[in-house]
Amino acid sequence: MSDLDNQRAMKVHLSPIDVGRRTLRVITLRPGTTARFSTNWFHETWHVLTSPAGAHVLGRLLWGLSFQRKPGTLVLLDRPHLVTTPFDGDAADRVVFAPSELTHVDAPTLRALKERLARPTTTTTARWHTFGLPAALEDHARRRWSAHRWREHLDLARRDRVRHLAGFIVHTAPLLVMRAHATSVFAMQDTFDTSYHFMADTHSRGCRAEGEVQVFRDFDAKVSAARVARREVLGEGRAIDCDEVRWAVQRRADVGADRLRRARGAT
Repeated sequence: MSDLDNQRAMKVHLSPIDVGRRTLRVITLRPGTTARFSTNWFHETWHVLTSPAGAHVLGRLLWGLSFQRKPGTLVLLDRPHLVTTPFDGDAADRVVFAPSELTHVDAPTLRALKERLARPTTTTTARWHTFGLPAALEDHARRRWSAHRWREHLDLARRDRVRHLAGFIVHTAPLLVMRAHATSVFAMQDTFDTSYHFMADTHSRGCRAEGEVQVFRDFDAKVSAARVARREVLGEGRAIDCDEVRWAVQRRADVGADRLRRARGAT
């Protein structure tokens, strides 16, 4: 599903939002964009979960973000492009991506942003360009920013962070690092089954990666199966309150997703 021969500008929404004494330039997806995302916390890592179509869109968002020059610019993954998790049907957190050189993001800023998002905002349509991405992908395998390569750029690696602040999963990174993440994420649209890419990969500091983008070929089926499994195990409106219940939902969701895969394979 590669779109390398068709790199026309992607249309996004741009909303200038005042938070305190500064203005954030918030980039969001338009309602007609079909890509969907979810999030979870697993193995001490914050995950952004999506489909190959989502990898395509997210890679382009990060690539364009890495060339921004105006302070306060950030990308926000928000509803309706967030769905429940493909494992147990939990609600997803909003996700923010911001270049560390341009946009300072902290908990008070995000709390103010959340309050403003609850009210109508002024939104315009902008064209999000991804010039140079095809050439970068051709060089992707040779120039991949592995954990070994980070050891040569520890000053950049230390500024590549994924945190959970004020109900948002927040990824901040230098522009050059954001660009490297963009090519890795975009390349995952061609995954055969499941692919992943670490963000804020702190292995060089003896820790787990703080963040990860994970792509599932059958993401949509897994999301649907998890919703049904949660309803069958818990009924409507009940929260998962223990690991045993969560595992029961996940087991039933796996069975449901497998059933959907077989049914679609037979058509």
